[in-house]
Amino acid sequence: MKSSDLGSLEAIGIVMTIIITHIIIYLPSSIITEVGSASILNTVYITAIIFILTLLLVKLFKNFGNFDLLDIAEYLGGSALKKFLALFFTGYLIFFAGLFIRDFAESLIIVYFHDFRVSAIILLFLLASIIINKFGFRQVVRCNFIILPTILISIFVVMITSIPNFTFQRIFPVLGYGVNETFFKGLTNISAFSNFIILFYLIPLLKDKKSFNTISFTSMALSGVLLIGFVATLLLVANFDATQTILSVYLATRRISFGLFLQRPDSIFIIFWILSMFAYLSLVTALSNYVFTRSRNKTSKPIPSLIIISILIFVVSVLPQNIAQLRFLETKVLKYLCIFFVFGVNFIILILGNIKLKLKSSSKKVLQNT
Repeated sequence: MKSSDLGSLEAIGIVMTIIITHIIIYLPSSIITEVGSASILNTVYITAIIFILTLLLVKLFKNFGNFDLLDIAEYLGGSALKKFLALFFTGYLIFFAGLFIRDFAESLIIVYFHDFRVSAIILLFLLASIIINKFGFRQVVRCNFIILPTILISIFVVMITSIPNFTFQRIFPVLGYGVNETFFKGLTNISAFSNFIILFYLIPLLKDKKSFNTISFTSMALSGVLLIGFVATLLLVANFDATQTILSVYLATRRISFGLFLQRPDSIFIIFWILSMFAYLSLVTALSNYVFTRSRNKTSKPIPSLIIISILIFVVSVLPQNIAQLRFLETKVLKYLCIFFVFGVNFIILILGNIKLKLKSSSKKVLQNT
């Protein structure tokens, strides 16, 4: 893919695909488990925090023109820091993708495909991802852009048709388990916006570099609205049980019907969810491959990184021995890994890069004045 291929809508679509897939799999149920009836308030709260972080991100990137975080890492610490960051980014996405495809495969078996093996379903998704990636990053983006509208429509249909089943008493008490759980411990739910990571690496991929600000704020605003909407839907519709092991969306679709004509719409929505997982896995594989390839020297021998990444995703996906281990990794390990890397390491590199740039420009001014 050329470094200036993505239009604004395609870039927003890339960022949105990640949070949509996470919403379908486990995000709303995880947030409700953590903060109970304060889930809507907590989601609004973390969305506000994300807007502040987006504003900070945009301001920090403003001084670096067309650089992304890999370029800033190289400027700050040389090729060693750049390679470290690229490997961490690739490993992070592989870990996320491996656990999410395992969770999705387990849910498919519980809901519909009872006679299938988990590993077989995972391999089918990975094979489809490898095939589309063989056509290049550009084709992955186009495929994602075609699939995304149907996924969005399906989610909005679920939310709208769930309204008659809302039980508004479930929002009480408004502060859920208390102020501490909602606003302090609940701040860790900022990991719901794991798609924020894409913004650090997006600028070189854009046709119009000046559209980065608009893309950042728009994608985060849409992500926030979607997350708030579906957390509210699940909270107000489902008698939520923290031991549930099926898709968040499925809990809501079980309560809706379209009259006598279609009383089990979840059988239709499952197609959209499968498409969503395919788009997500293809995109994560493509982004991992893109960043990993960029970290290598031009003189290095090419390696089949796409195949290696897919194999590693499969290995991660089969590591959990049961659903309990899978849930622990998703709700505990992934949450804090996201906070550490996305909102910790990446911002630290970006801030230190700005400090170094400012110190250099200040020293130049001093030399000019002497």
